[in-house]
Amino acid sequence: MYLGTSAVANHLLIKTKGHACGWGWLSFGFGFPFGVSTIMFGHISAVLNPAVCLAGLVLGKYSFAEFVALSASELLGAFLGALSTYAHYYPHFCLVPQAPASSEPGDSSKLASEIFVLREDTLGGASRSTTQTDASSAALLRPFRAPGQAPLGGFVEDCGVRRDSCATEEGKSFSLLPGGQAVPGPAPPSPLIPDGPPADLREQTRERQLTRHEQDLLADQHNKLSVFSTRPAVPAPLCNFLCEVLSTAVLVLGATLMGARGDQLFAPERRLFDAGFGVVVGLFVFLLVLVLGGPTGLAVNPARDLGPRLAHWLLPIPNKGSSELLSYGWIPVLAPFAGGALGGGLLRAIFLFTSDSNLPPNAQLHCQILQGV
Repeated sequence: MYLGTSAVANHLLIKTKGHACGWGWLSFGFGFPFGVSTIMFGHISAVLNPAVCLAGLVLGKYSFAEFVALSASELLGAFLGALSTYAHYYPHFCLVPQAPASSEPGDSSKLASEIFVLREDTLGGASRSTTQTDASSAALLRPFRAPGQAPLGGFVEDCGVRRDSCATEEGKSFSLLPGGQAVPGPAPPSPLIPDGPPADLREQTRERQLTRHEQDLLADQHNKLSVFSTRPAVPAPLCNFLCEVLSTAVLVLGATLMGARGDQLFAPERRLFDAGFGVVVGLFVFLLVLVLGGPTGLAVNPARDLGPRLAHWLLPIPNKGSSELLSYGWIPVLAPFAGGALGGGLLRAIFLFTSDSNLPPNAQLHCQILQGV
């Protein structure tokens, strides 16, 4: 469980080396560790799933006391594995999306103000030096050349009138030359050009920022919960329950029938099969998560979901959010048990119609030799 939940954390948490690695790698990283556990503890029991234990109870392989003891130990192991993942990725669990600043540099409202405020010289403000002739008067004092004629013999004399020395009212005219052409004075400030973005635009921008921040916080809560337990892609309780039931039944049938195939072998083939059986189980779980995990994330194991979910409920995770114990948490617990019971019933029906004729040709001889010994 430590390896499986760590694979999910590496995929979902912020600033990890494997962030957003993809569903394929996530399926492999979560599914194959179950095969590794089977290789490590297969000589003892390697029972990791209470739903599989329930199937064994239906088949008569386990007693009720053994079923309870195995299920409790599996739940405890999943809980401790989730704690290990939390300790391993603790700095990444502490990262929380930051709220947008209202007056800090780089704030979008400030950038909008910089866009809407035009420079004073752009608006024609009288901020030039008093020794420089106004550009509008200079344009009037340039030499005039009529089309097809020689230049005039002289220039219009500059009267020395400066724009900043003319006391005029806004919107009125003043004359640069005695009896000369009237030149418009500085235009009054337009009410359409504000000193910053309009108030309603600033408010809309701020609301969009806050809405985006709330969405980021909610997504962060969902990601941190998904590290520990499953969540549906589309909340539909009945369909989600059915997905878990069918997926668990396929897991129980596939793993048990593959193990039964090994029971038909004898040494040295049986030893070779036992050595590689964990790899087969790991690839099988990887396949199930890859192709069946789209709707719910695929729990198929009550201990796998409930143990880490309890850890999420107890741990002081920043921006933790709800653990969804009652809203969804009951589905990945009850549905796998139902799937395990269904798979166990189907296996009883299959074994009922299976006889010794399905054994290898030399199995009868091996049985006689073993009985003689």
